Amino acid sequence: MDEICTMNSHFSQPRHVLPVMESFYTIQGEGFHQGKAAYFIRLGGCDVGCVWCDVKESWDAKKHPEYSIDEIIEKALAKHLRKIHQIPRSGQSQ
Repeated sequence: MDEICTMNSHFSQPRHVLPVMESFYTIQGEGFHQGKAAYFIRLGGCDVGCVWCDVKESWDAKKHPEYSIDEIIEKALAKHLRKIHQIPRSGQSQ
């Protein structure tokens, strides 16, 4: 997916944002880090369309609020700084 970009009027530089469907503290349920604390960020805008997808609501990026990378990181750190061992990324095609 192409990076979404808006203009930031204060600096006249592009401001990169991502559509965030949801984010929450959880326990990683699969893979090498299974059982460890994680802050999950589900991004909107996946264009793959897997038939087995359990979050088809994430497919349309326009349905979800956009946040800058800095805003996403600040929120994750403010919520559970000491508990987080990883931040898995999901919801967008690579």
